[in-house]
Amino acid sequence: MFELTENIYTILSTNTALQTALGAGYATKIAPLIIENQDETPPFIVFEIHAAGVAGKDGVKNYTLIVRTFDVDHDSALQLAEKVEAAFMAEATLKFGFISAKPILDENYQIHIEQIYKLKK
Repeated sequence: MFELTENIYTILSTNTALQTALGAGYATKIAPLIIENQDETPPFIVFEIHAAGVAGKDGVKNYTLIVRTFDVDHDSALQLAEKVEAAFMAEATLKFGFISAKPILDENYQIHIEQIYKLKK
């Protein structure tokens, strides 16, 4: 799953629309959830990957990808989430299937958009 985490990071960090939206230091504003920095100043993106079952006869394994985009307000977080979705849909090596998205207000009163994707590898 480490390789898949690296692939997701690469897709997001090399997307020029996301680089522009995240601004200076964009590479440090994208991270797997396990190294999430609660003190990070928006905008930033965190993601997590969950394996869904075992690989099939063809060796393909299903995964669930959860991406959270944080920004200073709902509209900005939503625009960032749309850029994430566009980056995934443009990706040729991994196939992402969009499942859902919803806004969340966390206990620190930070708003973020949570997106859920399915993917196979």
